[in-house]
Amino acid sequence: MESQVDALDKKIILSLFRDARASYKSIATTLGVSHNTVRSRIARMLAEKIIRFVVVTDPPKVGLSVTAFIRIVIQPEFIESVGAALSARKEVGSIYQTIGDCDTVCLAHFESNAQLFRFVNNFVARLPGVSEVKTTIISDVVQGLPDRQVPVASIQPPDEGDIGLVV
Repeated sequence: MESQVDALDKKIILSLFRDARASYKSIATTLGVSHNTVRSRIARMLAEKIIRFVVVTDPPKVGLSVTAFIRIVIQPEFIESVGAALSARKEVGSIYQTIGDCDTVCLAHFESNAQLFRFVNNFVARLPGVSEVKTTIISDVVQGLPDRQVPVASIQPPDEGDIGLVV
């Protein structure tokens, strides 16, 4: 059974938000507890998947100057398979099932508008069950969350024949 997150856990999480590389000792000193308490709390929260550590990149700084939301209308029986197909693509940073004017929204990163165009028209629009695709290119990020990360595979050189990353 997973334990509840208490006030101390929340303070540790806030400390990690401020500096994810902070030592147990520095967090403990700030919070007035022992470093062993901080270590065991972080270990438990990691084991229970309450927190996780990730590297967050700035897409333009790794050569991905185009970021877009891709909104997809999908026939109900194909929602899972479309999600799986999108998950397998290195351009896709995150996928959301939604309620509203579309069924799925994904955030994806590309080197160019041409790559985005090919990804949408040669891949997404051709997936079985996809009936409509709408794309919105992000011009600027006013406030972004750390989950706006770029998959590591996206910053690797493209494979030959990869629709989404061929120039």
